[in-house]
Amino acid sequence: MRHFLIADDNHQVRRSFRGLLESQHHKCEEAKDIPEILRLVHKSQSNTEDANDFDLILMDFDFGDGTNGIQAINYLAKKFGGEYCEHRVIVITGATDRELPAEFARLGAIGHLIKPVNETQFWASIDSALTRRELYVEKREDWESAVKLLDNLGVLEGIEELNTYAQEYENLKTIHEQLLSDLQQAGGRDSQIASAYQYATEALNASPGNFQTIYSFLKSFGFTQKIISDAEDIFHSDRLQFVILQCYLQRIAASPQSYQIKHLAPDATNHYEYRVGRNFRLYFRKAVGGRIILERFGHKKIQPKIISYLDASADQDISQA
Repeated sequence: MRHFLIADDNHQVRRSFRGLLESQHHKCEEAKDIPEILRLVHKSQSNTEDANDFDLILMDFDFGDGTNGIQAINYLAKKFGGEYCEHRVIVITGATDRELPAEFARLGAIGHLIKPVNETQFWASIDSALTRRELYVEKREDWESAVKLLDNLGVLEGIEELNTYAQEYENLKTIHEQLLSDLQQAGGRDSQIASAYQYATEALNASPGNFQTIYSFLKSFGFTQKIISDAEDIFHSDRLQFVILQCYLQRIAASPQSYQIKHLAPDATNHYEYRVGRNFRLYFRKAVGGRIILERFGHKKIQPKIISYLDASADQDISQA
C-alpha cells in the first residue's frame, strides 16, 4: 500500500484518480490548491501517530486560481527542502501543454499524465514512477541508513561481540563504497542502477555475519521469541534490513518517543508499531511501568497477517530467560 496526494482543482479528476488508486488498496488524500497541499504535506511530515509521508504527489499544472504546480513545487522545496519533490511528483497537464513536462522534469518530476487520462495510461505512469522512486530514493535511503550505524559504533564499547560486529560493518562500508562507484558509472541509466543495487545486495547477503549481534541492541527492551525468529529470517534474506533494524533499535532505546509510533487497528488492542524505514514495521506492546516488549518485525505488506497474529497471541517476554 502506497500513500498518494492528488492535487487538482477539479473534483471529478480527484475522484476518478482516487477511485483507481483505492481499488488497489492505496491510501489517498486530496488537495484543490497550494495552501491545502502545504497543509497536507506538513501533516505527513509531522511526528504524530497519523503522520504518513507521501510516496507520490499527482500534481496538476493549473489550479484555476492563478497559481500552478510549478509554484507549488517551489513552495514545497522552500518549506521542506530542495529534494522533497525530487522523484515524488507526477505532473498532470492538458494535451496541448507540450512544453510543461520538460519544465517539471527539470524540477525533479518523475512522471507525466495527459488529460483526459485513460486507465491504461494512468497505471503505466504510476507503476513506472513507483519503480523509479524505489530505484532512485528508497534504495539509496536504505543503504545510507545502514551505513550511518558505523558512526555510532563508539556507543557500543564494551559489548562482547564488538570485534565481530565491527568487522561486519567494515564489510558493509566496503560494499557501500563499491555501490557508490557503480552508481556513478551507471550515469543515470535505470537498468545499470538496478544492477548496481542488486550486486550490492547479493554481496552483503553473502558476506560473513553474526546474527547474535542483535542481542546487543535488545538490551533495553523486553522481547518475544517470535521477533527473534523474524529478525533471523531477515538476517538470512535481506542483510541490509537487518542492519537497519539494529540501527532503529539503537535510536529507539535512546529516545523511545522521538520516532513515529502508531496504535494498531482496534482488533489488536494494546499493540503498537514503530515505522522502520519506509517498508518495515516493528511491533510492540507496553508492559506495566511502560516497558516496551518487542513482538514482531516485518514488511508492511504483511501487516494484516501480523495484526491477526498479535490479536490472537500473547507471547511471553523471554528477555530475562
